[in-house]
Amino acid sequence: MAAKEGLVAKGVDAENQLRAFVVSEDKMKEAFALLKQLVS
Repeated sequence: MAAKEGLVAKGVDAENQLRAFVVSEDKMKEAFALLKQLVS
């Protein structure tokens, strides 16, 4: 089986606060931690 990699893309505002993100492939496991950053 070939290894997947995927990506994590983050969008931040002028104060460098996370405002958006996209995850794919093997990076899906990072989505929950990023979601928690969005709501805090």
